[in-house]
Amino acid sequence: MTKKEFKKAMQCGLGRCIRALDQSENIEKYYDIVLWGCTHNFSYDAQCEGIRSWYTYEMIKRFEDKLSFLKKIIYHYEKSILKSGTGWELAYISNLLVYFAIDGSQLAVDALWRGYQKIYQILYERKRTSDSVFFIKEPFQELCIALTGLEKEKAGEVYLKIIEDMGNLYLYSPVFQNWNNAFSSFDDHCECLYGKRNINKIGKEKAKESQPVETYIAYKEEYKEEMECNRTNHRQQYPQNATEVYEYLKNGLIKERDKSNRIIYLLSGRIFIRKNKIEELQKLAKMYKEEKNPMLRARLLQVFTNSVCAFLLDPEVVIHDTKSEHETLSNQAFEALHYIHHEKVREYAYTMLHDKNHREDVICMIANNYQKEDKKIFVDMVKSVPIVYHGDEDWHDVFFSVLDMFKNRAIKNPPKELLLYMYENTQCSCCRENILIEMGRRRMITKNILMECLWDSNEDIRSYAKRKIVTV
Repeated sequence: MTKKEFKKAMQCGLGRCIRALDQSENIEKYYDIVLWGCTHNFSYDAQCEGIRSWYTYEMIKRFEDKLSFLKKIIYHYEKSILKSGTGWELAYISNLLVYFAIDGSQLAVDALWRGYQKIYQILYERKRTSDSVFFIKEPFQELCIALTGLEKEKAGEVYLKIIEDMGNLYLYSPVFQNWNNAFSSFDDHCECLYGKRNINKIGKEKAKESQPVETYIAYKEEYKEEMECNRTNHRQQYPQNATEVYEYLKNGLIKERDKSNRIIYLLSGRIFIRKNKIEELQKLAKMYKEEKNPMLRARLLQVFTNSVCAFLLDPEVVIHDTKSEHETLSNQAFEALHYIHHEKVREYAYTMLHDKNHREDVICMIANNYQKEDKKIFVDMVKSVPIVYHGDEDWHDVFFSVLDMFKNRAIKNPPKELLLYMYENTQCSCCRENILIEMGRRRMITKNILMECLWDSNEDIRSYAKRKIVTV
């Protein structure tokens, strides 16, 4: 592999990078690329696919000089503790250090404890929250979980130290007091690892002589009671009819501060389908068609912008709305056309083949209305969409639409070569997992693909490859 090919494959999380390191006679030529990967959380979407620390550490292990990687990671770790962002980079680098620590590096263990102390001090001293503090919460909890696992011979001491520190934060930190569920995952982990009875016993013993531990346990019990109460009493109010949905949207209640209701009302179409209230959905479709207010019209259309409800839309009406001067309505109409299966949508897409501003919309419209004569134009268009690392993400929507083609039984003979193209190029490993499943159904997976999937950044793909490789 060339260095350019290696970096591209690494950003995708493909297992061929690890195989290349195993097979290369000169792995040092890839050193700088792997070093770059040590200090950048290069997951496409860490929340969905997870961080890629296992993948990066497997590459590091192939080099003789692991220490140079470790020193760079520690330096970057200590600088990134309060770096602006979502906290994923901190979680990624922390996890890399955990792998070094598991393999016996005291340098990594010491760095993790320094990181713990620094984050604790930040939380202790802050008087008000901010994005940088808020996003540090989850990596901090994960760090505490890791530390209890690393120090197995003195796990009880580590656990008590952490809950005493957390108790101090509950007592003295205004920021931490607002996070009554801040360490629920840590509690669950420790109860699972050491036994709920043991954890409760040593915690209550320590609480007799430590106010912070007593405070921590009180917050923990309060949170559990609150969650139990919510499970028992909370009943989500779903819209009952089309008029209720219309009035909700009309009254402008659809705001971020009312997020749970906002989502429910925009999902009302799916709810009506599930409850067999097709007539209410038909009423909503009529309300959309007759509505004059462009913003409200866009919101009503949003209810139908999915594969479940779009069949009730009149394609001519939606096509007309794509030409609206109201930007929100126009954009919503284009998105709705992605889901409408109708020859008029396909014809409209062909009138826009050379409109670069709506290239992705055209691809998605053709994908849902694909016919065999579309093959060359469609394949060329899909491959023309730029796939840039952490850049324009239109390719992701396009890949979703192409994947839906293969899942849609109404579409005959979709172009199989696009599956291999997407496997090679998607930066999202969750998409790659679904692509592999579709490739498997069509007997397109070779032994070579399975071999590299054994080292993929996505754990589910690695498991899939282990199951499948014995049958090839």
